[in-house]
Parts: sequence; C-alpha cells; structure tokens
Amino acid sequence: MFDRTFLRSRVARRIFGLFLVSAFVPVLVLALLAWHQVRQTNETHARQHLQARAGAYARALHERLLNAGLALRALAESPLDLATVLQGGGLHEEVVFRRVIRVAPPRGGDVGPAATADWMPAAPSDHEWLHLAGGRAVLRAPTTRNGAPWLGVAVDPADPARGLLWAELGLDFLWETDEALGSNVEVCVAQAAQVLHCSDPAHAHVALALDGTADGAPALVDGMDVVARSVPLKAAFDAPPWRVVFMHPREGAGATTLADAWRLGAMVLFTLLLVAWLSVLQIRRTLVPIDRLIEGARRFAKQRFDEPVAIDDERDEFGQLARALNGMARQLGTRIEAMRVLADIDRELLAGLDLDRVRERVARRIEKLLPGAQVRVLATRDDEPRAGGGTWNGAAPDGDAVTAPPRALIATLTLRAALWLRRDDGTAADEPWAPASAWSDALLAQLGLERGLVLPALWRDRVCALVAVAGVEPAQVGDSVLRQLRELTDRVAVAFAARARERMLEHQASHDMLTGLPNRMLLKDRVERDIAAARRNQQRVALLFIDLDRFKQVNDTLGHGVGDALLTQAVQRLRACVRDSDTIGRLGGDEFAIALPGLRTPHDAARVADQVVATLSAPFRVGHQECFIGASVGVAMYPDDGKGFDELLAHADIAMYRAKGAGRGCVVFFEAEMNAHERDRRQLAHDLRRAIERRELEVHFQPRVDAASGRVVSAEALVRWTHPQLGAVPPARFVPIAEEVGLIDALGEHVLAQACQRVAAWRRAGCRVDRVSVNVSARQLRGGQLLHVVRRELRAAALPPDTLELEVTEGTIVDASAAVTELLHTLRADGVRIALDDFGTGYSSMSYLRRLPTDVIKVDRSFVAEMADDPRALSIVGAIVAMAQALGMSVTAEGVETQAQAELLVGLGVDELQGYLYGRPMPAGDFSTRLERVSTVEAAALPA
Repeated sequence: MFDRTFLRSRVARRIFGLFLVSAFVPVLVLALLAWHQVRQTNETHARQHLQARAGAYARALHERLLNAGLALRALAESPLDLATVLQGGGLHEEVVFRRVIRVAPPRGGDVGPAATADWMPAAPSDHEWLHLAGGRAVLRAPTTRNGAPWLGVAVDPADPARGLLWAELGLDFLWETDEALGSNVEVCVAQAAQVLHCSDPAHAHVALALDGTADGAPALVDGMDVVARSVPLKAAFDAPPWRVVFMHPREGAGATTLADAWRLGAMVLFTLLLVAWLSVLQIRRTLVPIDRLIEGARRFAKQRFDEPVAIDDERDEFGQLARALNGMARQLGTRIEAMRVLADIDRELLAGLDLDRVRERVARRIEKLLPGAQVRVLATRDDEPRAGGGTWNGAAPDGDAVTAPPRALIATLTLRAALWLRRDDGTAADEPWAPASAWSDALLAQLGLERGLVLPALWRDRVCALVAVAGVEPAQVGDSVLRQLRELTDRVAVAFAARARERMLEHQASHDMLTGLPNRMLLKDRVERDIAAARRNQQRVALLFIDLDRFKQVNDTLGHGVGDALLTQAVQRLRACVRDSDTIGRLGGDEFAIALPGLRTPHDAARVADQVVATLSAPFRVGHQECFIGASVGVAMYPDDGKGFDELLAHADIAMYRAKGAGRGCVVFFEAEMNAHERDRRQLAHDLRRAIERRELEVHFQPRVDAASGRVVSAEALVRWTHPQLGAVPPARFVPIAEEVGLIDALGEHVLAQACQRVAAWRRAGCRVDRVSVNVSARQLRGGQLLHVVRRELRAAALPPDTLELEVTEGTIVDASAAVTELLHTLRADGVRIALDDFGTGYSSMSYLRRLPTDVIKVDRSFVAEMADDPRALSIVGAIVAMAQALGMSVTAEGVETQAQAELLVGLGVDELQGYLYGRPMPAGDFSTRLERVSTVEAAALPA
C-alpha cells in the first residue's frame, strides 16, 4: 500500500522528499561545521609548527655560517696548516670546507691555484675590501650550478694585499639532510632571485615566488603551505640576506575519526526515519482528495464540464476547492460556447463584410441564450432624432433602418447596461424600464411590440445599429447573460464600423482630403466614361486645366491656413460654374480640372472657361484678409485634341502654360503647334540640366563705368549658353525654363561662384574692380539657401562682402514675404549690396523703397532709350535719380548706347552707366584684357 498510494503521486513524493531534506539538512550542516572547525584548528597548528621550524632552521644556518667563518679565520692565522692545505694536504675540518684556495696579489705570492678559473669567486669590490680589512669574512654565492657558497678572508687583515683565502663550504655541513627535515617537508634557500639550495628542485619556483613577502608570514602557493624566514648576513659577511623557505602540502588536518563518522551517520539515519514516518501519515490524508481534484481538472481541460469533482468531506479546504472548481467549470463551459460564437462572427468579419450573415449568427446566439426570445438587428441612419422626437427614415439597403436613440439617452448607457423599453401607458417608469419617449414608442411600433430589450451598437460614441430582443423579462437577463449580449452587440458595431471604414477609405482613395473633390484617379475614370458616352452619341468632351494665379504668393505671405481656406472658397465658386453632370477634380496644389461632357461645339467650353476666369478673378475674403488671385485656363477638346484622358490632360496643361505666358487670367485652347513647342521646351530643359551638370554655361561680364570719371568700376555677371546644335541660346529663353523646372538654384550658384572667383583673380592681377553684380531670382530668395551660398563663395574667393552686389527685380521685392525681407536685411548687414533692377517697369512703390534694404536703383533701359526724344521719359529718369539721392541710394542706368544718352544721364546725376556704348557682355578673358589695358594706361599717367 505504501508504494501504490504514496509513491504514485508526484506531489506526495515531492512533499515526502521535502520533509526528509528539512530534517537532514540541519544535521548535515552541523556536522560539516564541526568538521570544518577541526580541520581549521589542525591547519593552524600545522602552520605554526612550520613557522617554528623555519625560524630554527634559519638560526642554525646562520650559526653554521658564523662557525665556518671562524674556522676559515683560524686557518688563515695558522701558517703551517695553511701551507699544508694549499699544498694538497688534508683539510682542517673537512666537513666544513670542500676546498680552500689562496689568491695572491698581482706582484706574486705563494703558489696556489690560478685566480682566473671560472669556478673561482670574482675579485672583491671596494666595499668588500674594507670589510676584509676589519678581519671579517665575505660570503659569495655559488660560482657553479651545483656548487656551494664561498667564504673569503684576508690572510693578513692588516695588509689585505698579501692575499685572500677562499673556501667553498661543504654541502652536508651547510644544509641539513632530508632525514633531518622530516616527511612531507621541503626547504629551499634563496638569495634575491637565485636559489642556493632546494631539498626538492621541483619546488624552486616557490622560493622565488615569495620574494618580497613579510618575514614569517604564511602563504599558499601551488597547494602548499609556505613560510619564509630571512637570514641576515650584511653585518657578518657583507652579503645580501638569505631567504629560508619551508613548505609542505596542505593536508586535511581536521579529519574526523571513525567513531565520529559512525555517530554522525546514526543521527542522520534516525532523523530520516522519524521524518519518513510522520510524512506518510500526513500525505495519506491528502493524497485521495488531490487525486480527485487532478482528475477533475483533466476532465475540464477536455471540456467535459458536465462531470463535477466529488469530495467526501466538503468542510475542509479540499472540499471548498472542489466546489470552486465545479463552479468555475460551469462558467467556463458557458464562456467557451460564447467565445465559439464570437469567433465565428469574427471569421465572418475577416472573411468579408456580409452583414446579413453577422445578423443571423447574432440572432441565433441570443435565441440560444434566451429561449423563446425574438431578435432583430436594425441599422440606424442618424445619430440624432429628427424634429418631433423620432421618425423613421424609411427602408435602408441593409435592411430596416431607424433613427438612433437620443444622445441624452445614450449618455446614460454603460458597457453593462441596456435599454428596457415599453410603450407609454401613462404610468411612471420604474427600474429597469427607461422613461417612455416618442423615439421608444416609434421603435416598438415598428417592431410590433409592447415591450422589449434594446442594445445600442456603439462605435466612437455613435450608434450604428440596434439589437432588439422581444419576449423576455428583466428577471431572465442576469449579469452574465447581459455581458454576453453586450459582446454580441459589440460585434455588430464592429461589422457596421468596418463597412463604414471601407467606404471612407474608398472615398479617401478617390477624393482630395481638403476640398472633397475627385482626385486624378477618379477624374480619369469619369472622363473615360464621358468619352465613351460621347463616342456613342457623336458629342464632344472638354477638359479644362485650371491653375490659380498668384496662389503661391498668398501661401507664402499669409500662411497655409489662409491658403487652404482660399482653396475651399475657390472650389465653391467652381461648383457654381458647372452642371451636375460635370466633374471638378483637384490635380494637386493650386491645379484643378473640369470635365464637361455632352458638348456640341467648343464655344460651350469657352463659355464655362470664361465664367471660371471671371469668378476666380473676384476678390476672396478669408478672415480679415482680402486676397486677389485669378486663374489661367487651358482647354483640350475630345476628339480633336486627344482620344483619351492622359492625352487630353497633357494638351490642356500645355494650353494652360501658354495662357500663363500670355499674361495670365485668360483662356487658351490647345493647338497642334503647341505640342511641338512643348516638346522643344522639354528638350531644351533636358539639355540645360546636362549643361549645368557639365559646367558648359559661361559667365560673361558687362562693364559698368563711373559717370564722372568714365573708369570701369564694376561689372554685371551674365550667364550665356552655347548649345551644341542650336548655337547661342538667349537668356530670355532658357532662364524662365530653369525657373520652371527647378534648375535656377544650381544655375545661380554657378554664376555666383564664377563671378566671385573672377573678381578675386583680377584683383590678384592688380586690376581695379570695385564690385561685381549678380542677378538673383525670386525662387532663390525663397529657397532658403542663398545666404549660405553667398557666404560660402565670398569666403572661398577671399573677397569682402561689399564686393558683391545682388540684383533683384522690382516685382520680386514687392511680392517678398517676411522671410525674404529678413534674408535681404541679413545680406545687407553682412555688407552685401542690394540693387533694385528694372526700376520703373513694375510697382515702383515708395513705401517698399523706404522699408526694404536697397542700396542701388537701376533705371530700366526702356526709359534710357526714349529719354533723348521723349521729355516725359527724361523727367521720369530725373525724378528717379532725385528720389534715390534723397533716400541715400546710388543710381545705375542700363541700356546706354549713345553719347547723347550718356551726357543726359551724367547731367541728371546718375552714378554709374552700363550699356553697349561702354561694352557688350564679354567673356572673362576679354574683360580681363580690357581691365589690364586700362590699368596700364592709368599707371603710365601717374607722375614719376
């Protein structure tokens, strides 16, 4: 029975083992502590014994060395014995010395062994001579590998020059034999880094490892207890101390006796038997209930929830655990069944949004939860009731559709709540019935019920559906059932929300987010359908490409918020210009397109296009701002200008750019020759990009002369392009293309860099050039990199900032945003001069001249050309000069071609003159030659 009932349970075996370990461990710990204490005591005694033996050995060794020194001193003082020894006679005290030699001084002495043999000690040092003169001995280390130490004394201490007596000590005399040391004890003697003697040469490294340790301090080296003692030799022998190292293997000095082992074993055995007996008694009481609980849990894991756990005694903890387990099994069974239904619904949602199947599954599950109930799932159209408190919206494509509950009623719901509704019978509503309302009466009438349970399907605080349950009473719906009803209703909400999200994504994919207009994709689809219909009906389709003029200026000056509001108003005006069958689409930014199907003649499209231009030219009011934009419209007609959407859009785009080039605010119909012009323009843009990359564009310089002296004081840098096939391309042709395709920044950087480098080279060559003028486009001013580029190029050319003059057009200054104005102020603060080009052809606003950082006004060539024949032009130039002088600005006149023009301008007080009269734009080499010629003439005119 012990094996079948006790050891069969893993928990029982674990408890049984725990009881045994809990008793065995303390006994074992106490035994180990005692064992450790005995070993520690024995090891301490062993180390102390080793220290005593090392000290005794060191003292005995010191005494033997002193005795040997006295014996050698006596031998030196006995001439007869010394002569006998040196002539090969027997040694005095042979056990003390192995051999004795006499070393004579260089001038000769008694015959003896040669003083130059390798095994002989070296000559004494000066310090050792002093020691020998005092009648004391000198100790030397062995001179051979297996030799012994040497003792040396002076034959006559009063006259050491008479010779030295060296004696090699006997090994048996000096070192004790192994028998004298005892078993397992080794000794080594070392002097500094030299081992003099080791009873076991294999342990010589241990003696060297203790160099520098404290005298008598125990140590553990290679598993051996080691003690080192020092033998002082300085006073007696003028030699470094010897180190005596005693060692023996560390052994278990505290081994217990056999009787101790028997007693320890008996105690442990008794403890185990006692614990085992007590453990069996307790485990047998708990084993059966635990087995039953385990079997019950296994049944529940297999989802056999209808087989509860049976316990004989339900009063103890095992009985309580069994009751809780049985209750949990019942809840799990119900919960798992509900989760299966929810999982089926989730699969339906993931596989496809078939709302009818979702409704069917939800209804079947509720009918299973509440037998006899009638269930309907109703879609809602509005999240607010209509006027009057609640009216039906009519049939919906998804089935019955009703208004949602009033928001005030929805606010009272929680995740565990529902609406218990009944028709208004004049009695007060009590819990849990909701107060009667027009909405609830209309809903119950729709369902043909007097009362029922309604669960709103909520999604982001909106009611997207209602789940109505009839034929049930509040007493039938407990918390668990209500929780499942809410979960099913949530699945309904997810289904309806997913459908709404799909529709929203489809709308976002085909419509512009800001204006709600169709995007290019949807516009193309509709235009293709219009074209197909026009092909069948022998009609025309017009595609209008609309670009808002000056919209970028509004965005840059007033901000994107104002720009977005202006776009929204513009779309409203466009909608007022078209029919319901027409399509307005946003292509991006400030570009729109209108498709006009079912037209008979191009005149119909022209009438709509003119209306668009007119309505967009009227002022817009956004907040407190009044904005003026306008529009340029290009028109392409099907089938004359294209057979498909892409072709029509491309041709309408070309026509729109022609409208912009014609002055904006007008309508242009596409013509065949525009296509060829557009191809040429695109090819020229491609060639220009490659020319910039390959540095093929040249910078020419046109001189500017001082009006008073006629000397060339500055130059304007002008870019020139010689095309490999087209030849010289005028700047008026390729510069606008560079601005249009985004190449103006790279082009401007190239011109600025070349201009700065050339001026620096001319100055190094001794040519006088005060300034160089470079044109800057509006795109460069808005790009944000101009300040960095200007500073970089001036630094690279080592030019002061006032050498550079940046020319900006009058229109650019007037249209400048706050950021551009700040940039110009920063450049001027650095020292760069700002020139206002083509003055008089644009706004000529006095307020802008006063506020903006302008150093130079350049009179446009149109005034200079007419001033000799037109008094009014002369008066305008005079007014410009007077105004500039009053504002502290200098004036440069452009386009000076005759001497008469130059004289008039000088008379008006113009500061600098520029034009063909003084030189056309020329390559840098020709301009350099002209500067050198002028410098040579000026140098020759200087007095000697």
